[in-house]
Amino acid sequence: MAKAHAAPRANSAAEPRRARPQTGLAPVRTAPRSTERRRREQHFRRRRRDLLTDAVLALVLAIVLTSLTAGLGIVLLVVLPVAAGLVAYRVVQRRLARRALAPQRRSRSRTVRG
Repeated sequence: MAKAHAAPRANSAAEPRRARPQTGLAPVRTAPRSTERRRREQHFRRRRRDLLTDAVLALVLAIVLTSLTAGLGIVLLVVLPVAAGLVAYRVVQRRLARRALAPQRRSRSRTVRG
């Protein structure tokens, strides 16, 4: 038994098609990818600069507090090498990850262009 399809409405061609309402959940992509990528890179560059400023201010504040109080000097002798080691570990980890990804990026760009 064949299914009967519903016939189109008589004035369906005359009615304009309604666009789906924007819910605000999904961003509308109007800018090309390169422009959006550049905008994101600039945003993260600014955030990194702000983070660096905050880190320097924290270091200056720690030095001032250490010089003002006697007991914090001993704590600082323990905390500074540990903090420096953690920061150095993270920097080395990121550099090694970038170095590992660099040949993959180069080979992809060659296959796409070539």
